[in-house]
Amino acid sequence: MERFSSRSGFTLVETMTAIVLLSLVALMVFAGVQGSLSLSRKGKLKAEGVAILKSVTEDLSTTPATLKDVADKREQSYPLEAFDFDPSYEARYSVHGTAHGVYRLEVRVIRDGNCIASNEMLIRMPDIGQ
Repeated sequence: MERFSSRSGFTLVETMTAIVLLSLVALMVFAGVQGSLSLSRKGKLKAEGVAILKSVTEDLSTTPATLKDVADKREQSYPLEAFDFDPSYEARYSVHGTAHGVYRLEVRVIRDGNCIASNEMLIRMPDIGQ
């Protein structure tokens, strides 16, 4: 008489191999999700930094007479309390005189010691007395 094995299923080696392969796939998916979240976070910080930069630059460039007082001095801190931004951001600017009443305005937005966004623009000082 022949004996037929009625046992069906997977061996321990096959089961362990499947578990290891599934774990590796899960690890790769998790690493991909973490990378995407990190990029998303960096993108959000950059967008907020650019929005602050735009607001500060626009505000400073509309009042060129006040920039003349700080021209060629050290970098100045810009108060962000007037804007509704996260207080962990810091805006700094400096003004450098060029020739013929034109000044170079440099604005930087900083968070956690890193420059998130920066901009330079030339501003012509209005003629006073005309």
